[in-house]
Amino acid sequence: MEGGGGGRPSLNPERLKRVRLRVERAIEQKKIFMLQGPYPVIRSLLRARGWVEKKFSLACEAGPGRQRLPGAAAWEDEEGEEEEEERDEDLSGTYSLMSHLLRNQPPYFIWTSRRDAVDCRRLRKDQVVNHYAKAGSFTTKAGLCLNLRNLHWFDQADADTFFPRCYRLGAADEKQAFIAGAEPGRAPLLPGRLVEEALRACGEHLSSLRHQDIDKEPVSAPRAAWDRFLQGYYRVVHEGAVPEASGVLLERSRAVLRHLAALLPQLDMEGDHDVWIVKPGAKSRGRGIVCLARLEEVLRLVDRNPLLVKDGKWVVQKYIERPLLIFGTKFDVRQWFLVTDWNPLTVWFYRDSYLRFSTQPFSLQSLDTAIHLCNNSIQKHYENARGRHPQLPADNMWSSQQFQAYLEQQGQARAWPDVMVPGMKAAIVHAVQASQDLVQSRKGSFELYGADFVFGEDFQPWLLEINASPTMAASTAVTSRLCAGVQRDTLRVVIDRKADRNCPTGAFELIYKQAAVPVPHYVGMKLLVEGSTLGKPPPPPASPRPPGSAPHSQRLPPPPVPSVRMPRRRRTAGLPRPPEVAMATWTPASRLALPHEPAHERQRVPPGAASSSEGTSPPPQRFGDPAWRGGTVSPASRAVSRLPSLPLCSLGRPAPRGLPRLGRPQAKPRASLPQPFPRLPGAPEPLHARGTALFPSGPPSAGAAPPSPASGPDLRHPSPRPCRRPSGKRRAAAPRGTPRRKSCAA
Repeated sequence: MEGGGGGRPSLNPERLKRVRLRVERAIEQKKIFMLQGPYPVIRSLLRARGWVEKKFSLACEAGPGRQRLPGAAAWEDEEGEEEEEERDEDLSGTYSLMSHLLRNQPPYFIWTSRRDAVDCRRLRKDQVVNHYAKAGSFTTKAGLCLNLRNLHWFDQADADTFFPRCYRLGAADEKQAFIAGAEPGRAPLLPGRLVEEALRACGEHLSSLRHQDIDKEPVSAPRAAWDRFLQGYYRVVHEGAVPEASGVLLERSRAVLRHLAALLPQLDMEGDHDVWIVKPGAKSRGRGIVCLARLEEVLRLVDRNPLLVKDGKWVVQKYIERPLLIFGTKFDVRQWFLVTDWNPLTVWFYRDSYLRFSTQPFSLQSLDTAIHLCNNSIQKHYENARGRHPQLPADNMWSSQQFQAYLEQQGQARAWPDVMVPGMKAAIVHAVQASQDLVQSRKGSFELYGADFVFGEDFQPWLLEINASPTMAASTAVTSRLCAGVQRDTLRVVIDRKADRNCPTGAFELIYKQAAVPVPHYVGMKLLVEGSTLGKPPPPPASPRPPGSAPHSQRLPPPPVPSVRMPRRRRTAGLPRPPEVAMATWTPASRLALPHEPAHERQRVPPGAASSSEGTSPPPQRFGDPAWRGGTVSPASRAVSRLPSLPLCSLGRPAPRGLPRLGRPQAKPRASLPQPFPRLPGAPEPLHARGTALFPSGPPSAGAAPPSPASGPDLRHPSPRPCRRPSGKRRAAAPRGTPRRKSCAA
């Protein structure tokens, strides 16, 4: 490297060429990563794999003015913010130059200590990030307390077997349940005059657990009696008072406790001091946590800040009064697990973990945080107590291998693989199952979590909380080795396993993989009705031909049915209003139910009219013509005139285009067709089918009178009307070369 004129370091051309080649190769292979937080192990491991870092700019961080993602817990549930971010030693300026060359390139691997440092909604599908959105449903104390109550909807398990009962004091119903659950129920520890009252309360609680009080009214003791009960209880527990109870009451008390132990999984770990641990709902590293043993002290603490109570930030949890101790000192276990997918749910369990010891010996006579809280962020501010057991570590940490060696010395070598590890695996799986529908799943994301466990005297694990972004600081020799290993194995699972499914995953073990659940793609509100068009219906099957009828090829085809209602025209004064008929259908003559008429009722022909045999029809006459007077209309003709299927085009209504008018004479009569239907006996002259109109074969007689309005209009000889087109409508132009159609004569 050569010094520049302005004091800035400059690269020689050969090194600059190598930097450019490395950057171009990283862009082509999509090996660009971005880090935010104290993760030097991740940085060195990625660089060794050929990845190039793009510096995390300040614009990407969530500043005070940036709106956090919905469901994010404002960083309180994350441990990574306690350590300051380490500055990368880049004296030559090579990595800074690479980052400058990648300023317009997207990173394909992002690891941050804050969940809302990156907006997952703006990421591409090929970008990998170490957080899931809305994961605060189980990484906060309030979220874990709430969601584990719904575990029975996801799995056949009871959360009371691995999670101490917990209440959110911001909810009124949960606060009342906590007050009722904080009632001491140890009858042998009470003065004799209150033992029977305690037995009665325990009996009511036992019947409630057995669901025997469903149809009964709840009975509550008076407030004064309850205050006397608490005073006696506190005297026995905190002041050493001796209970006064007869042998009969002691036997009844032991029997009640045996029945309660069968229904209460947490009875053995609760102890008799009624100690509760009060936690802020969304904070980590032991901040704001206190232990209290009196109910009024708990209520007084949470009532100091009504805003925190209203937001549900205070959580009270039953303290484990009978924990497993190592040389008289309390400890807890930090257990890592990795979630690589939420649908299907895929959980990896890390086989190595570490223990965190308290600096002071365990005792319930003092509720100091130095005794009961094992977080390293709290214990590092205290000195180890004098007279501690010499085998306890000076840095207050053990690895899981050292703990297994201790159990083997105590003759409990199988407690770790047979009881402790399976219990921790089951608790982790149940915790993520209860929150699966609340976390925003994203393909390509992953997240490493840290779960804290405390073991009871029977080696059963109890889940305390789950932390997002667990600390990876090398505070001791144990954490320096284990934290580096879990980061290395995490990269193996999320990066190497994509290219090779059989690659080694280190200490990670796949403990749960759910069957894929199909999720419909959300497309928003959709009001479109989908369907298919209706095709042309098939023709109806041919009906059997009646005997004596003409073949189908010799019949007249049915005329087209008009679909447009005919325009209304002014009718002539004095004429009856015709019925409103808009559609016309073809009715064969064989289907006309013509009544039989005797010979004396047949139609009389006016004098001087031509007979039907002459083949000519007289000119149409109006109803007012004197020649119609005296004429009669036969019942058969009247039946034909009243058919609703025939268009009444004669009474001022134009006939459909292409159809002849009713009763309009034809210039050239067609040749008579063979009779397709037999003639009815006694029927009038045969009727000839012309389109949709029926024509009589002969004209009316000269002296025939027109039909009366009461009997309906006669359709045989209507008055002719000029053929007009509806006003306001123009006829479509005919193509050239088409002869014009002559207009109808008046």
